[in-house]
Amino acid sequence: MTESDKTGRNLRLAREAQGLTQVALAESVGISQSEVANIEAGRRSAQDYLERFSIALDFHPNFFTVEREELDEVPLLSFRARKDQRAYTRKSISAKATFAAALDSLVVSNRNVFDFDIFDVVAPADPTGTALRVRDILGLRRGPIASMVDVLDKLNVAQFGFLDTSKSSVGVSSWILDKPIVLINQVPRSRQRDHWTLAHELGHLLLHKDCDENFVGSNEAEAQANDFASAFLMPPGDFDKFLPKSPNFTLLRQVKQDWHVSLQAILVQMKLRGLLADWQYRDAFKKIGAYGWRTIEPEDNEPESSVTLFEGMNSLVRRGVRIPLLVSSELGMSTQLCAELCPCWNCFVSQEDFF
Repeated sequence: MTESDKTGRNLRLAREAQGLTQVALAESVGISQSEVANIEAGRRSAQDYLERFSIALDFHPNFFTVEREELDEVPLLSFRARKDQRAYTRKSISAKATFAAALDSLVVSNRNVFDFDIFDVVAPADPTGTALRVRDILGLRRGPIASMVDVLDKLNVAQFGFLDTSKSSVGVSSWILDKPIVLINQVPRSRQRDHWTLAHELGHLLLHKDCDENFVGSNEAEAQANDFASAFLMPPGDFDKFLPKSPNFTLLRQVKQDWHVSLQAILVQMKLRGLLADWQYRDAFKKIGAYGWRTIEPEDNEPESSVTLFEGMNSLVRRGVRIPLLVSSELGMSTQLCAELCPCWNCFVSQEDFF
């Protein structure tokens, strides 16, 4: 890869991560869209514009010449997203996943993927059975899972965040350089909603690791990930014993607190498991809408963050490393992007890091 190719690739990643089109970036730095396109394609040197690109994108100037293997990857992402998601939003999240992988490699030195051969029990054609076998391997009883964040930490899955204010995406997952990574939208969030999203993305990581792009984005793959999440969080038989015989919200709210899943997820499972008639299911969701619980439900808990990521950064701090300076010198990443990707970022930023 030539210097021009590398600079062009890094410019494109930074632009997409910040959610800008080539036209918008060109206008902000005072050049034409065709010049931006030529620089990103490696057909023209960016040397004369690096300072302006740095200011416009809030990336350190040295980023545009950074060489890291994570930046060479085009992640194959499993998106839990609405069908109307815009292409530039998808590209932005994809770029953020690449930066998250690079940040994780820099600050977490001991992320060994799956200390046991979990893939021995994975059967894509049987997502429910796979979920139950994975629970057994992890030593989880058939009761509630208190923390999906802890489960993914135990599996050494890198966990990061992203912001999609359009709310067209809930979460994404990918294998980048043979390491599993999950990103979850920071708005709107609750621990119960995150539980479903993380279990769904874990299903993708396990069931679809070696699948091609067409299948990963298919309805069938989404259905398999949903089946995995359902069985992982609400094991058939064990969970069913706690369900009321009718959609009584007083009782359902207790089930939600006990099993750490949302009311809406509970209702969907009651319908799928034949415990609700169509009219009961529709009526229950009408009530959820009338109560204003579509986005924020009663008894929602605060979301959690990965302990592994925090401990990796804290270990560096104990050795005298200033995290923002390390990331700036090694990656040149925007501090705003670091804070978006890493919920614990501000814990490691001191006033002197700004001078």
